[in-house]
Amino acid sequence: MPIQSDPKDHLNSNEVLSDGDADISWEEAATSLLTELENSSFTSPAASKVPNTESPVLQEHFNENSKQSIQPTLEGKIARDLTFTPRLVTEYEQENYWERDMEALNDWVYPEMDEFREYQRCFCETAFYHNLLLALPTGLGKTFISAVVMLNFYRWFPTGRVIFLAPTKPLLQQQRTAVVEITGVPAHNTSELNGNISVETRLKEYHAKRIFFMTPQTLNNDLQSGLIEATSIVCLVIDEAHKATGSHPYAQVIRAILKYNTHFRVLALTATPGSTTAAVQKVIDCLHISKVIVRNEESVDIRPYVFHKNIQVVKVELTRDMQYLKADFADMYFPYFDCLRKKKVIPSTCDLRNLKAYVLLLALRRYSFREKDNQDKEKLKIFGYFKLLITCAHAMYLLDCHGIIQFYQKLHEIRTATEEKKTGELYHLFSSNPFVFYLNHLQSIIANDRFTNHPKITHLSDILREHFQHAIQQTSNSRVMVFTEYRNTAEQILKAFSNEKPLIRTSLFVGQANSMVSAGMSQNIQKEIICQFKSGVINVLVATCIGEEGLDIGDTDMIVCYDTSSSPIRMIQRMGRTGRKKDGKVYILVTKNYEDLKWERAKASYKRVQKVIENGQKLRLKSDVPRLLPPACNPTIRFQKLNTLHHQSFVGLTEMVKQDELRVEPPGSQPRRQLPSIVDDAFEDMKSNLRTPTSEINLRRYLADYRSTVYHANGSSINLKKSAIVSKVKNSFKVGNKSLLGFQISALQTKFKSCSIKEIQRYKTYEEKWKRKKRKLI
Repeated sequence: MPIQSDPKDHLNSNEVLSDGDADISWEEAATSLLTELENSSFTSPAASKVPNTESPVLQEHFNENSKQSIQPTLEGKIARDLTFTPRLVTEYEQENYWERDMEALNDWVYPEMDEFREYQRCFCETAFYHNLLLALPTGLGKTFISAVVMLNFYRWFPTGRVIFLAPTKPLLQQQRTAVVEITGVPAHNTSELNGNISVETRLKEYHAKRIFFMTPQTLNNDLQSGLIEATSIVCLVIDEAHKATGSHPYAQVIRAILKYNTHFRVLALTATPGSTTAAVQKVIDCLHISKVIVRNEESVDIRPYVFHKNIQVVKVELTRDMQYLKADFADMYFPYFDCLRKKKVIPSTCDLRNLKAYVLLLALRRYSFREKDNQDKEKLKIFGYFKLLITCAHAMYLLDCHGIIQFYQKLHEIRTATEEKKTGELYHLFSSNPFVFYLNHLQSIIANDRFTNHPKITHLSDILREHFQHAIQQTSNSRVMVFTEYRNTAEQILKAFSNEKPLIRTSLFVGQANSMVSAGMSQNIQKEIICQFKSGVINVLVATCIGEEGLDIGDTDMIVCYDTSSSPIRMIQRMGRTGRKKDGKVYILVTKNYEDLKWERAKASYKRVQKVIENGQKLRLKSDVPRLLPPACNPTIRFQKLNTLHHQSFVGLTEMVKQDELRVEPPGSQPRRQLPSIVDDAFEDMKSNLRTPTSEINLRRYLADYRSTVYHANGSSINLKKSAIVSKVKNSFKVGNKSLLGFQISALQTKFKSCSIKEIQRYKTYEEKWKRKKRKLI
């Protein structure tokens, strides 16, 4: 049975690698490199001077030897030049892209909330004039800042498109709801688009609406196919921006837009921009960033809003049996290790029992370039030894940091794979009698009734029991998240606590893709688990890194990191799940003399990057980012309550008007009225914006909105039972709080799908006339 990390949980291209880092498939990286080297081993010397480095792993971390479009990085390395010089767009061309609302440009709207935070106001204003990379700790209002920026670009440019990009569909749904609730932008003017929506539907949405929540793959495809014009985009908000390196869809989207349009604003959001200075520079280059703002929990302006996190590192020692297992396994691959050491192709400091896959891969890379002109068959033999040791090093990591079961599953997977090929050094080792005996010995250990997979399980059990027993005494509904890298490990943790109910009620939370061991979770199952976790039905969520980024899982009282990463990005995202609304606890379980070193490196890397960004001396920001607002225009802030915003939303309306109260009827003999007449019916009511509206005015306003929605919708008229809502409107319909126009468009989505683009555009034209006349009346 193979062990696999969650398919969503791969190492990001800007994350740093270090000794013992397990965030990468080392076997895959070694196999990719070896295949390329073997294919070029017996070609001409000229052809073998520059091996192909298209492996996603290698091209991010071993570019120092590449000869293709190289440039020195900030840390003295060589990296591919993936930057793109945009075509400059003249002011005349810009004016043809979208019109500006000069009256709206006099100010920018800041929604009045329960708590005003000066740093949020400052960051919003900065985002109007710069392509901004904003790094804020989790829970400090990145969504609010993005919503305010989107709202004002929506106001200022009546024909421009505002797009929010997120890597997953659940994030899109979450961000769309948040933006509508924060800003009051009409929900009927927003759309959520992804690859599951047909091209025809996306085309209609592009013509009918102006605010979009999309996955980057979908936007990139539509830009390439011409479904959406790059020149129509005025604002692009990018969530989880640290992913934007290399050939990531985020980077492809920016390059596709810059080919035709430089006059658009980028707001890139992340909790931490990168693990190294070079990684941050890659994000800056790919997203065309002109200003970087980074804050941590110690920053003066956000410190009053940050709750304390009590971080405790628990060092775990391996049992004597596990030490014996390590020694026995190391003895089996010792001949291969000793051969490479005698040939001086691996560092003399390499420890037989603590091999690091990263160190071996670097040594393999150095050897391949040193012997690039050598066509001896001995070279292929050395390659085979390297592949074997890298595979064994990863298996040893699983034993050290995850458990005997994961170690056994990995060895069994390798043995099964090699038996199919029946060739190579791996086959000779894993089919030998000593290895078969060793594998049977592992089986007998696992079958023992008193078997414990890893000492971390015991420490985790003690931590959870103590925490929930204290919560019971305090009569509080406490929630805990446990993070681990591998799905197999998450399942073993779940199994270990299966008999701890009702004190500890656990559930798995993994990605959607199926692995060779277990099935993935659909989005509906994920949503159900999150709801149960928030309501207290589940009090411990065991998650892979699907739970690290973005999803609205809610605040938790305690975080337990079952394993560590050398990447500060992942560690910060994990710890950001607690300490949002009150003080939180973080426990980090580390294997002594192995993971504790990774944790220290992650902290040091984070502090080093923060210092470099704050100084700003080593970062090359873009200087060719144009100003979108007219030269003499400097909007001033205008605070406005959400329920008095000109554009109002439909959120919460479904509680007032139930779906079963809507009835669709075929067209009758009564002649249809034209939209201008319907709009005129409501103009008199619009004057009441200067006074407190009555219940009757609210009802009339609703009927006008409702009629304007359904006329010209595929030639059908749709009626509502007026008696069913009159009492509800009189009792609970507050001043300007909801727009039933937006609700009806949402409720009748199937009707509008069958409308032609011309009909939808005609409706938009009448709607704009309504808005202009309303402004004159006010």
